[in-house]
Amino acid sequence: MDYLAPCPAAASASGGGCTTVSKEELRFVKVAQAGLKRGVTPATDWLKAWVTDDLIKDNFRWTFQVPKDLKSGMYVLRHEIIALHSAWDVEGVQAYPQCINLNVTDGGSTEITGGESATTFYTQGEPGLHINVYNGFNEGGYPFPGPALWR
Repeated sequence: MDYLAPCPAAASASGGGCTTVSKEELRFVKVAQAGLKRGVTPATDWLKAWVTDDLIKDNFRWTFQVPKDLKSGMYVLRHEIIALHSAWDVEGVQAYPQCINLNVTDGGSTEITGGESATTFYTQGEPGLHINVYNGFNEGGYPFPGPALWR
């Protein structure tokens, strides 16, 4: 999952960009998510069903497209991988977030509004975090945790 948060104007104006912002000030929106690949299910081919298999095959490189119409400015990109191999237990899910600072130039006019603190994305036991991936899925597939996709 990929999230974006604009850096507060005061942090950017001070010349520190996102490096001086308090993490509690950042308000993220989810801009991308990927889990099970289309047309493949764990029941049909467990070793090729997840996008993380492609991540591993591609030497752990992940491509993310910044929305083309996003307003120029300083942002924090939070990329997160969630390991589900022990998620059958309420506290078994493992989250691996990584954040980087971005300076978007020649952007459009769309501003990120709303969003939420990264500490409020998930609740313990919610679908997608408390799930037994070894038992298959409903017709709806994998239920992504956290906020809905932005836009």
